[in-house]
Amino acid sequence: MLNQGWNLISIGVKPDETDLSILFPNATLIKNEEGFYKSNYPQELNSLSTASVGDVFLINNSRTEQIEIIRTKYTASYQYILKPGWNFIGVPRTQNFTITGGGQNQAYQFIKNFDNFYDFTNEQGNLTSIK
Repeated sequence: MLNQGWNLISIGVKPDETDLSILFPNATLIKNEEGFYKSNYPQELNSLSTASVGDVFLINNSRTEQIEIIRTKYTASYQYILKPGWNFIGVPRTQNFTITGGGQNQAYQFIKNFDNFYDFTNEQGNLTSIK
């Protein structure tokens, strides 16, 4: 479900169709760490054009709508190399992933979505699972 306005989504499957303009026909602006796609710009001015498994996007949608991504189930292992600082990471999972504390030696310190967070260093927060 995409709401009218801003949405934070991850692509947890391998989409059969990868063109952003087809996957999200009512998106006016799509952004991630790599660049942007603006629906009213010529394609050559957009730095994003496709989606793949594990991608994360901020999408400004012109209306609330249910979208369906025709997909191939992703069964390969998924690896993401964390950069220093904040990282947008898609979670290619079909079931909830429970978040548990890790203490001081955890490779990551903090996880956040629009509504909740979990602080691994202090083992506190109200974000308990990722789907």
